[in-house]
Amino acid sequence: MTGLRIGADIGGTWLRAAIARPGSATPRRLRRRLRPGQTPEQALRSLLRAAKRGGARVDSLTAGIRGFWRRSDQRRLKRRLLPFARRVRILSDMELAWYAALGGEPGVLVIAGTGSVAYGRDGHGRRARAGGLGHLFGDPGSAFWIGRTWLQGRPEAEALGYARRRDSLSAISALANRILRLAADGKRRRPGDGDPVAAARRITDAAAQELADLALRLSRKLRFRGRIPLSWHGGVFRNPRFAAQFLKRLDRRFQPHPPSLAAEVAAARLVQWSR
Repeated sequence: MTGLRIGADIGGTWLRAAIARPGSATPRRLRRRLRPGQTPEQALRSLLRAAKRGGARVDSLTAGIRGFWRRSDQRRLKRRLLPFARRVRILSDMELAWYAALGGEPGVLVIAGTGSVAYGRDGHGRRARAGGLGHLFGDPGSAFWIGRTWLQGRPEAEALGYARRRDSLSAISALANRILRLAADGKRRRPGDGDPVAAARRITDAAAQELADLALRLSRKLRFRGRIPLSWHGGVFRNPRFAAQFLKRLDRRFQPHPPSLAAEVAAARLVQWSR
């Protein structure tokens, strides 16, 4: 008897999952905010325990996890989760998102959620990444970058309030949604530095440029001929104005491809995929 197929995408703030049941064409999707200090293993164990309630069996788990670049880390977590699922595959969130967006074909993917990174593979099988150094050393154009840049222009007491929070990374990143909406929907009161809408647009447009530059840096590490397929992934791109600003700033060699599938849905379908 076939059991559940579970796909999960774990970033810096959220776990998104798709649970495919036998005979069902549409997986059930859910989203959970990660608790401060919660590890990917803890989040996945909780997800698997909940899925198995009522005696259900998990046939396969595929999880893309932020920061899990090293094969040794992936193998270690796989061994620890095998008691919960018959088959387990662990990969980095960028690899999973790349597969979901481009179907495993050569091209470049730009990810902008809590953090940012660009990942790609060319027609020769070479792979490379740019960025992805974390909020302390980079992540330009990410939700955290947008939130931090906004706070740099706010009163010191407000910025310190965020810096002292235990969940400062997720709290500052969460500001990005409000800033993106302000840039897209707000009406400017007057020209000048005191206009919050103008400030939001400057910051978000600069973030879009940072991400376009990240894609270009990555493309120079790989060998592409002609137009370069490019897709995007992550919460920052869910804002239509921001996505449009990003696409406008891309080098003309890039050929935009809207993402094919949500990463967690692709993971639920991903039983066999050659690296």
